[in-house]
Amino acid sequence: MVFHMDVIPKKQSPKDRRPEESAKEKTLGSGPGFMPNVSMKRLLRSVRRENNTVARDRLLACRYRKEGWSIRRICEIMRTDS
Repeated sequence: MVFHMDVIPKKQSPKDRRPEESAKEKTLGSGPGFMPNVSMKRLLRSVRRENNTVARDRLLACRYRKEGWSIRRICEIMRTDS
C-alpha cells in the first residue's frame, strides 16, 4: 500500500496551534449578536408557521435569546432544565 504525502496530515507544533478561546468567546451571544442574519420578523413568522411542537419551542427559545433574555430565564419560562 502506498501513501501519498499530500494525504497524510502534518503534525503541528504547539506554537502553530491557535490559542484556546476565552470563556467569553465560547458563550452564546444574546440580543442583536444572537443569530445576526435572522430578523425578529422572520423568526416570529417561523414560530407561527411551525407545526412541530419541539421545533416551535426551539424557535421560541431563539426568540427569547434574541430579545436578550438569559438562558436560565428562558429555561424557567419554558419549564426545562438548563
